[in-house]
Amino acid sequence: MKLGKVKHTIVDRSIVKNLKHTRKEVLEKPGVGVDAARIEMETGSTIVTAIATVAGKDRFGMDLAIHRAVNNVYVKGGRPIGVSLAITFPEFAEEARLKEVMERANIVCAQLGIDIIGGHTTVLKAVKEMVITVSAIGEAAVSNEEYKVDRSQTKDADIVLTKWVGMEATILLTNAKMQELNTRYTKTFLEGGSRLYEHLSLKPEMDAIKEESYLFLHDVGEGGIFGALWELGEYLHAGMEVNLKNIPMKQETVEVCDFYDLNPYMLQSGGSMLIVTKAAGKLIDKLEQAGIKAAVIGHLTDGNDRIVKNEDETRFIEPFRFDEIYKAL
Repeated sequence: MKLGKVKHTIVDRSIVKNLKHTRKEVLEKPGVGVDAARIEMETGSTIVTAIATVAGKDRFGMDLAIHRAVNNVYVKGGRPIGVSLAITFPEFAEEARLKEVMERANIVCAQLGIDIIGGHTTVLKAVKEMVITVSAIGEAAVSNEEYKVDRSQTKDADIVLTKWVGMEATILLTNAKMQELNTRYTKTFLEGGSRLYEHLSLKPEMDAIKEESYLFLHDVGEGGIFGALWELGEYLHAGMEVNLKNIPMKQETVEVCDFYDLNPYMLQSGGSMLIVTKAAGKLIDKLEQAGIKAAVIGHLTDGNDRIVKNEDETRFIEPFRFDEIYKAL
């Protein structure tokens, strides 16, 4: 298998098809496009859980892992409460590194208004770099009936993208490859890419649209915007038409991708979210009032084709295969 997120076909063949769904409390079986689990308790309340793992990633590893897990709780209709952290270090790691990552964990959780509710720390010969696994838990912000997706209503719905694609990868590359990139770009310019970590949380989006109407949410992560669009289509059993020119991207991402010959549309994009809605104008107004970039990048169709148009060129969106960041890291 290739580095990074396992291909959708392998996940479906070797994991999803072998899972047994026996508990009535678990409202949805895991699958492509399912970001987190919703579990209905006997008391009538619903909890939302999600998990994320990050290896290495230098000083931003803890930030990325927490945001990935917590963002998945948000898009599944949850209000995050806390995270549990499992940190595995190689045997050459020093205690100062543990203190550093826990300081970052405290800072990120304080910004999100959540607690660190547990965890496990170990040192193993089997690992060569730090591995962080974050389990996030929250309570449902909307009822299970409100959360259910009526796929019959999604035809011709717009697809809205928040913020910019490639943010997560730009953060990692401008941090890890600063010296190399500095041979072409100024340090000030590259530091602008590193500072994109300030936009990794989906909390601002959720706060801005909590009173608005939308049909479905999906965060953009590993595999980039093309991977997220494929997952969206799989979950909703829908086709789509997307305009490449409408997909927002930071100039720092453009330059880093040019330097390493990477496809920015297949690049880790944590911090961005796809919103399926029939009220795109109102949603975008709310988001922009909150200082959040948002744009309609396409719409759903009732066919099977998932296509991207770039002026006179048309290409088909394919299942996720490989995140471009692994070409450079």
